[in-house]
Amino acid sequence: MALEINGKIGSRINGFFWQVLLLFLFSASCCLGQSKLLLFTLAVKDNRPQLSNGTLVDEHLKASETPVFDPKKPSLYFISEGDAIVGFDYDSLKKTTLTKSGVPISRLSITVDQKFISAIQTDQVGSSALVKFSLDGGDQTAIIPSITFSNYAWVTDNSLIVLVPGEPNTLQLYNIRPKRGMIIAKNVGQCIQRFFNTPSVSFVHKLSVDYSSIKRIKADDGRIVIITDTLPDQEVFAWTPEERLIMTDGDKLFYYDRNRSSSWKEISVDHPTPLGKITGIAVSPAGDKIALAVSD
Repeated sequence: MALEINGKIGSRINGFFWQVLLLFLFSASCCLGQSKLLLFTLAVKDNRPQLSNGTLVDEHLKASETPVFDPKKPSLYFISEGDAIVGFDYDSLKKTTLTKSGVPISRLSITVDQKFISAIQTDQVGSSALVKFSLDGGDQTAIIPSITFSNYAWVTDNSLIVLVPGEPNTLQLYNIRPKRGMIIAKNVGQCIQRFFNTPSVSFVHKLSVDYSSIKRIKADDGRIVIITDTLPDQEVFAWTPEERLIMTDGDKLFYYDRNRSSSWKEISVDHPTPLGKITGIAVSPAGDKIALAVSD
């Protein structure tokens, strides 16, 4: 039976368990410190992706967070120090602070109507809510006042694919009205990726201790398709608009093109120094930019 994500889902003890778990996950993230945000030009030569023209966007990217691209403008959004949501215009190379929430936030995502940026907000006692901010700036608005999921991807204006931590983690299709979740898969990884402006969401399915695969679900009909095996023990990936997968082994980048090959191939990165540990990947809607969250 799926968890009802907002509402009476058990005893007070069970509710306290979720608060403690979410607070622990947030605290662990804080303890990791900060990361760097790098932006590269992404090009394809001889059917092979290549990265060049690396730019250091920010040295204070919140640890374990992945940036998101604006679907219409040449802008990139990320969480910087002080839990501020910052926009970076990569044409003018200018930064703009959209908002400072005043409390810890995580997991940025652009809403389906492309007017808002949403985030998970966690207070000091571990209670979390899903909130949104206008891309034009302004105060926050609560979408779901109380949640137990730790990551999510928008599918429609009223539904999301969410990751609910537990033993095991579950991937659920969650409707905001009524507030209810339906389990899609168990034993899933932390990375959830919506395929640009579609109702398709991809995730890592951990089928055994040493075997995982990337799958895609079409939320409109519930059909799940296996894409390929992951790199060993890895979860961080992203799509390009041409439906190539990009994944990291931790230090390097690899791509998978199911129309041309059955294996992962390394991506050439033109950068003067080693990147470091790659913890997040985002690709622009035009497919010409790639953002990397990197820790030392």
